[in-house]
Amino acid sequence: MKKILILAGIAGGLGAFVYFYEIEGSKKREKAEQFEASLIKIEREDIQSITLIQEEGEIIKYERTGDDWEITEPVRTSVEESVVNGNYSAFANAKIKRRLNTTSDKLKNFGLEPAHGEVIIESIDGNKVELLIGDEAATRGDLFISFRDSNSVFITSDNLKTEVEKTLFNLRDKKIAHYDKDKVNRIELATKDDTIIIEKSGEEWSMTSPDLPVEVSRVNSYLNSLTNYSAKEFVAEEFDNPSQYGFDAPEAKLTLSLGEEKATKELVIGKAVKDGDDTNFFAYESGRAPVFTVRESNKNNVARDPFYFQDKKLAQYNEDALSEIRISGAYQITLIPQDTLGWYVSGDTTIKLEKSDMNRLFSAIGGVTATELVSENSKDLSSYGLKEPFLEVVLTDTAGSSIGYSIGDSDVDNDRYAVSSSRPRIYKVSITTVERIKDWIEEIRETDATPPTE
Repeated sequence: MKKILILAGIAGGLGAFVYFYEIEGSKKREKAEQFEASLIKIEREDIQSITLIQEEGEIIKYERTGDDWEITEPVRTSVEESVVNGNYSAFANAKIKRRLNTTSDKLKNFGLEPAHGEVIIESIDGNKVELLIGDEAATRGDLFISFRDSNSVFITSDNLKTEVEKTLFNLRDKKIAHYDKDKVNRIELATKDDTIIIEKSGEEWSMTSPDLPVEVSRVNSYLNSLTNYSAKEFVAEEFDNPSQYGFDAPEAKLTLSLGEEKATKELVIGKAVKDGDDTNFFAYESGRAPVFTVRESNKNNVARDPFYFQDKKLAQYNEDALSEIRISGAYQITLIPQDTLGWYVSGDTTIKLEKSDMNRLFSAIGGVTATELVSENSKDLSSYGLKEPFLEVVLTDTAGSSIGYSIGDSDVDNDRYAVSSSRPRIYKVSITTVERIKDWIEEIRETDATPPTE
């Protein structure tokens, strides 16, 4: 028994030796080797600041502030996080491929006297590394670098040259709007043509100016997209003359109300400025000093019209509350429900419609949606064939209220003009959606006309 215990102790000791020396020791040795091969000998998480000194003399510095980074030179501004993370990580991860010993008078042979650029890396505990960037080596993908006051030349990856050449524009935050989408409870968008007000109550959005039904997915898409647009160029770090940039008579002014405190965020887009063949627009965001330009496409995406946000369905209704469906014009049919028995063709209660038939009809009626706004008012109906419509759909509910729409003439593309009974606006609708209603009526008629089989 004693012998067994001794053998077990030896085995345990060998196991511990293998674990601590071979496994854990191997990890430590590998980490030490990686550290020795690293260029700057500062861990990524220990970097406090990076200063880029470029060949043209521009100096850019960004520093760690808590869990974030901030540019402090040549201006104080927020960073584009992904770009800055990639920048300092490139220096932290850089490896020494080869080391060459030389003399100070020969540094110029490697493009290091004078250098093409310099990087000053400071750690949290105060250590400083000053790295000089030289020529690209003859071996593809390599770069000569050195440390200030050193005669040693190192070869490392040439991606460091790209990182040193990052501009202020590359590194800074270029978003044109900063806010929490979930806190927005009011949108006011003023353009030269419209003033749109969309408000949130609970989880529901409504358009109060103009008074139109709102498509919630469009509102959410709009708010999401704004945070993804980027400035094309920063033209001034601050301004005191709004008229210089057209901010006194803007192309668009967006005001967002946020949270219960009703804090506001504004995005103002001013006058156009030519950039070669492109047209850009001056803009600024409240709470942030710089003036920047945005692309014309971004300006158009901000300066939307009411139709963009509008629910495009021409008839909003509750199927379960309907007491009659009347379709007239070139195709005519009237349908009524009989208590809980289902829908019948009016005038002949022997013709009962299947649930699948009604589902297809409701889908067809609801599928007629506006594709384009033609006119803000419907005073001149005759010009669009809406005085005597090609097709009219009227849905009446149990309270006696009626809604629906009229379909008029075709345009040059064979789509049709339409007007909703609830909104005095003329729209275009796709011919294919109108034909779904026509096809349904013709199918029901054919079914009714088919004699029973013996």
